[in-house]
Formats: sequence, C-alpha cells, structure tokens
Amino acid sequence: MLDELHRSLEAGATVLTPTRRLARHVLRSYDLAQIQAGRLAWPSAEVLPWGAWVERTLGDLLERGNHCPQLLSSAQELEVWRGVIGDLQPDVDATWLARLARDAWGLQHEWRIAPPPDDLARTDEVRAYARWAAEFTARCRRRGWVSWSAAAERLCGEAMAACGSPQIVLYAFDALSIQQRAILDACGRAGCIVRSLAPEPRPGRAWRAAYGDSAAEYAGVAARARVLLTQNPALRIGIVVPDLASERAALTRALDEALDPGAAEAATPGRGAPYNVSLGLPLSRWAPVRTLQQVLRWCGEDLALGEVGELLLSPFLGAGQSELHERALYDATLRRRGALSLSAEDFAHGLADYHRATGRCPVLAASAAHWLALTRALRGSRLPSQWSDAFVGLLGALGWPGERTLDSTEHQVVVRAREVLRQLATLDVVSGRVVLHEALAQVSRTMGETLFQAETGDAPVQVLGVLESAGLEFDHLFVTGMTDQAWPSAPRPNALLPLAIQRARGVPHAHLEWERAFAQRMMGLWSATAASVVFTYPLRRVDAPMRPSALIAALPEQPAVGDARPGSRAAALFAARRTEIMQEGQAPPVPPSQVIRGGTNVLREQSACPFKAFAMHRLFARELEEGRIGPDARERGQLLHAVMAAYTRRLGSLDQLLAVSAESLREHIDGAVLEGIDSLSATHGHLMPEAFREIERQRLARLLEALVNLERGRAPYRVVASESPVQIALNGLSLRARPDRIDEVDVPGHGTRPGVIDYKTGKTSISDWFGRRPRDPQLPLYALTLPGNVGLVAFASLRAQKVEWKGLALQTDLMPGVQSPDAAVTREPGIDGWEAMLAHWRVNLERLAAEFLQGHAQVDPRDGRKTCKQCRLEMLCRIGTHAGESTMDDDEDDA
Repeated sequence: MLDELHRSLEAGATVLTPTRRLARHVLRSYDLAQIQAGRLAWPSAEVLPWGAWVERTLGDLLERGNHCPQLLSSAQELEVWRGVIGDLQPDVDATWLARLARDAWGLQHEWRIAPPPDDLARTDEVRAYARWAAEFTARCRRRGWVSWSAAAERLCGEAMAACGSPQIVLYAFDALSIQQRAILDACGRAGCIVRSLAPEPRPGRAWRAAYGDSAAEYAGVAARARVLLTQNPALRIGIVVPDLASERAALTRALDEALDPGAAEAATPGRGAPYNVSLGLPLSRWAPVRTLQQVLRWCGEDLALGEVGELLLSPFLGAGQSELHERALYDATLRRRGALSLSAEDFAHGLADYHRATGRCPVLAASAAHWLALTRALRGSRLPSQWSDAFVGLLGALGWPGERTLDSTEHQVVVRAREVLRQLATLDVVSGRVVLHEALAQVSRTMGETLFQAETGDAPVQVLGVLESAGLEFDHLFVTGMTDQAWPSAPRPNALLPLAIQRARGVPHAHLEWERAFAQRMMGLWSATAASVVFTYPLRRVDAPMRPSALIAALPEQPAVGDARPGSRAAALFAARRTEIMQEGQAPPVPPSQVIRGGTNVLREQSACPFKAFAMHRLFARELEEGRIGPDARERGQLLHAVMAAYTRRLGSLDQLLAVSAESLREHIDGAVLEGIDSLSATHGHLMPEAFREIERQRLARLLEALVNLERGRAPYRVVASESPVQIALNGLSLRARPDRIDEVDVPGHGTRPGVIDYKTGKTSISDWFGRRPRDPQLPLYALTLPGNVGLVAFASLRAQKVEWKGLALQTDLMPGVQSPDAAVTREPGIDGWEAMLAHWRVNLERLAAEFLQGHAQVDPRDGRKTCKQCRLEMLCRIGTHAGESTMDDDEDDA
C-alpha cells in the first residue's frame, strides 16, 4: 500500500492522514524510497494530517475573500468561551467548562448537530450550553471572529480550488464525520479527485496472553521486545496502550529496565532511549518549565518553603551549577528560620543580607535584586502581550534557563515554553487588559494543557495510544490491557449535547455500540498491519480480578511472552558485587586539634547510639528542617529558658523573693515573660504573630508563677549563674556548655554547695541519670565537672499539668520533691550515698567520653525502635537493612 501512496505522491497528490504521527511515517517512507531509487533530489511530498490541511486551506480561503474575519486559534477560542461562561454563570468553574464547551461546539459543527428542540433539552447542562453558544455566536459576530469549527463549514459550501491539489488521497481513516465528507464532496465538485486507501492486510497470526498483574504484563512485553531486538535490531515493534495517559509511567519504567538498564547511570545528558512514546507530557511537568512557573508565580504570591528550595537548587537559573553548594547552604538557612512560605521581597532582601554576611551566592543575590525591582513594577492591568514581555524580562533577570548546555530534550522544552509565552500576546484581541494574577493563571493553564513530546530519531519500539497506532506497520505488535473493563472502552459522550442526537449522528465515543464497533475495527486494523499481534491482559489489577475482553476471547491463548519478571538492573548489579570486608562501627579517633561542638549532647547521643553521636558531632549530619506554624519545640524551649533567665536576673535569691510584695512580684513575672518573648522575637519574629505572643505570655506567666510558689518553700539559695557559658572537661573530652541555672545553696553540716537546676517542659525522670548508658547525662556531667562540690541536682519540671521539682540532694530538705541517692529509684542498685552516686556517674560518663574520642561509632540504639523514633538519620545509618525492616512506623507520630 505504501508503494501506491508513493506513486500518488510522485503524481502530485496530497495524502491526508488521521494523525500527525502517521503523516510523518508516510513522508519518511517516501523520502527513503527516493533515496533507495538513487535520486539526489526530488520534489517535496505533501503529506498532512487532516487538521493541518483544513487549517491551511481555511487560511487560503479567508485571505481571498473580500471580508476576512479573524480566525480564532484554539487558545483564543478557549479564552472567549471562558469569558462567556464567566459572565453568564460567575459561580461555576469557567476554566474547566470552557474546554468542554469548546469540544461541544466542535462536535456540533463536525456532526451537524442543530440546537436541540425544547423537548430534548432536558438537562440543565444542555440548556446552559445553549445559552453559552448563543452568546458565543453573538460575540464572534460583533467582533468579526470565526472559530475553526465554524470556518470549516465554508469549505463545504463553496466550489473552489483551495485544496491546491488535483488529487486527495485519504489514508487509514477509520470513519469520516459529516463535516469531513461534506468538505471532500466540495473538493470533488471543484474537480479534485478524492479516493481512500487502507493498509493492506498482512499474513500473520494473533493470539492472547495473560499475566499476573499489570506490572508483570509490562515487564513481560518489554522483555520480549528486548529478545526480539537482540535477534534482529532492524525489527519494528509497536506497543499499544489503550489508556496511555495513566499507564505511561509504569510502562516506561518496564521499558527502561529491559531496553535501557543503564539509563539511570548514563553520564551523557540527553541519552536517547530505544523507544518512543506517542503521548507527550504537559509542559508543566518538565523541569525547566516548573522552574519558569515558580519564578513567575512568586511575583504574585508567596512561595512555599519547599518550592523556594527547589528554585535555589534548580540548574535552570543563572549560575545554578557554579553556586549550587552555596545555594544549598542558604536553603538550609531558610529552613532553620522555619517560615512556611516566603515572599519575593523577603527572599531577595534576606539573600542580600546573607551575601553581605558570608560572601556566598553573589550572582543570585545580584540577579534577585534586579528581579525584585521588576516585580515591583507589575502593577495594574496590561494587555496579554505586555504581560508576555514582562514575564520574559523576569525570567531573563534570574538567568532562566541556566548556565549549563541544555540537552536536546531540555532545549526543545525551553523553545516550546517560550512559544507558549509568546502566544500569550495573541490573546490581546479576545481578552483585553488583565491584571497580574489573571495573566499568571493563563500561563499556568496553557502550560498544563500543552502536551510536549520531544522530537527524537527513529526508535525501534513505538509506544502508542489507540488512535496513534492507526495505519502504522510493524513486524511485531503488542496490544496491552485487553481486559473486559478496558476494551471496548467506556462511552464518553459530551455532557453539553443531547445524548439522543449524539447517538443518532454517530458521534464518536457517544455510546457503547459505537465503542464496540470501533474496537472491532481497530482489532482488524492491528491484525492487518503487523505479522505478529499479541493481545495481553492482566489477571489482577490492584485487588480486583480481571477477565479478558470478549473481543479477544476467541483468539488462541499462548503462554505469556517474555519473562514476566525479568532480572532488574539492581539485581544484576547486586549479583555482580564484590564483597569488601570492613570493620563496622569504628571511626577514626578524634584528632587532638578537632574542636567538638554540641555541648552535653555529645554524651547524650553517644549513650543513645554511638553512630548518632559520630554522625551529628563529627560528620555534622542534620536533616533539612521543614516550615512550621509558630516556633517548634526547640524554639519554645529557648523561649522558656529566656524567660527563666530574665526572672533570675530580677529575683536572684530567696531573700529577694520573700521581700517583694504581691503586686511587685506580679510586675516581675510579667516583665520577665515579656523580656523573654522579645528576645526570641528578635530572631524569630516571623514565627510569632501578636496572637501567638499573647497565648505564650499567658502560658509562661502561669508556669513562672507556679515555679515562684515552689521557690518559696526552698532552703536559702542564691542564683550565681543563669545561661552562662562554661568549659567542662571529662577524661580528655572538652566541651562548651550552658547550664540553665546554678544556685548557691546552704547545706547544714556541709557549708555552701553549688546546686545545678535544669528547666524541662517534657517528661522527666531521675532514673534517666543512671545506668551504663544513661538517657540524660547532662546534670550528672555538670555535677562532676563544675567547680565546687555539687550538693543538689534537680529538674524544674514546667508542664501545664504540673510544675514540680525532681532531683537528688545531699539533704532532702533543700528543696521540696528531691530525694537522697540511696532512697531514689535508680537503674543501678547499691548506690548508698552521695559520693557513691558521683562515683557511679563518673565511671559511666568517662567511659562514654573515651568511646567517643576513640571513634566508637557502631549502630547500636540503646532502646531499639524507641530510640530510633527520636532520630532522623535512618537513611544514613541504614538500620532498617540491618534489622530487616524499617525502624519507623508510618502510622505513628514522630516524637
């Protein structure tokens, strides 16, 4: 059949196809035939998809007319429909309904569907569309516009030579609409010869094959394609997927695994895959366009913290590679601030401050300042063309699409995105002036609706939807998903047109009989265009059993083609591994010159899990923080400590506390609370709106008042240090610490002794100070290393449920609620006095310090899964691979 098409093309015929892909296929085969015939040059053949031919012919016809109406593009027509629906029914989603109305308008003209009589316009949707269509027609008449569908009608009623060819050949059309037949009849009356050709049946065989599930089906088809191409690389293989839009990702994963297993490790950008997918992805799904949309959206709204991080690490902004490390550090800085979102102005100003303080990100800081100046000028309303120019300028200010050389696909994406931005200018004629958010919404809609498929060279495997497969020839064809639920497809009538009229006119996809007949025709066409056709289907999808379509039930069943579960790339790499014996858990000792930061947390983490201490305090491993509403637990703890420090500066002894009046005490409490809140607001003001400040003021005042009442019952004391930095040393480990509070207490019979107090808002237990691996070694460490013989170690437990003291002391009458070491419930028996307790602490803490210094870093959580719930380093230590399961429960909240 292709030979006959070639002869028609040589005679000057125009070949029309139902799809663009088939037109490219016919044109490519014609050019190859000319080359094989030894020709060095030949006239260009005219092979066009139907839509492109009608559009060209319409343009010629309208230009020759005395009155040339404005032919609306698809985007312009959609905008007119959106305006009509928005004006008539402002309470509905005009964007979605505009697409449905445009489709109904096209069907109405293509199948000659007149406005329905009243007795058929039973549904609200049909009646609403009738009103929209009347207003759409009136607007087009007033403005001199004509839609593509309406203009095509002029081809039916005028005898003209606009087709520009003596002969038109229709190739591989399934069925012609009423409008298509009328247009072709008009061409015939004008003297043009019109004929149809269909692919010639090829001798071959067809059968069906079942797989366990969809994953096995795709893996098996991909594996069979791999085997066939290994035997003969020149084979043409097709894979038809009825629901390609939803199944694309699963199938391409299987094809990558089978046909291009090294794709993930490919070092060369733009490496071509050995397969081609007919259905493109929306432009908005491609990385360069995602960056573009984020940059533009930021002009009109705050951007979520995660998206700001994406932009900072995007290679599609200027200096995205050369400043990548510095921008990652700034991303971590923003995350520590904790805001859920960030405005363009805050970002640009914050980045400028960051650059001045650190010298990092000079290119981005300069471009962000320029970009911010441009965003400030985006005020009022403009024509879409003016917004288009402004958006191009904004992208240029930030250096989009980046400094590195784009690969072929990225380059095509960028070119197409720029075309979409330029197309915004074409909306001037239909929309008039719009404000920023409307222009941004238009860009977002168009990027989301524009499908993009990169142009690639010939690939041996073609992945196609049902319509794209029509007329193409293959050596082997696989048709997947042939279950009784998927084939024939479910009807998809347009909800805005009467269903009875759609059935009567034979509108595609309007009813089940049409779908069944279409499915039978497609199966015949597939069998005619491939020597080997395999119809595959899964026996199960998710949790539901599947049956084969009735249309393939009569085909002979063969064992599943290909290996249903081919060996994965990961399995192959693992099988080829070379075992390397390593001493697990032993890190290099701490060099004498290395400064260890982290304070008493070093020993806390060493006790909880040696690897965690090594990772946090020597590798400086941290998880990226997330945005949050208000201060997190750590920052609220800092707020509490600031309030307590302010309180002890005001009332630093029992004598001072007892000397003040009730009214003065209230002033001291309120003043300390406000002083603490103001200190945190200076660095975290964005997390502390006025409402939050008031809630915290009341909460902290209640806690402090309860603590003051407890302080009155203590033995005489004097605060000698509050949040003051100290240097402590234990067994060669030197750390900087900041005890919450150190009191000087009078111990009868023992003189004046230091007392160490730690403020806690969570659950506390003095048993956490004991054991070979104490859970909370902070206060024991202070007791061993601070100057003087400590006589009191205690928690000030400040919880909404109860405010109390918990601790140990030389004498229990020093503070209400404290115990003596021999009476305390501890983890270690045999501690019968204060000195014995200190000796117990020294042995355990010195051992932990020595282990840290010696590099003991084994993955050994003290309390198993409970300890791991407090950690965020699971991906680094990979404890789940050791234990055979994850240590985190998905349904449990993080502690």
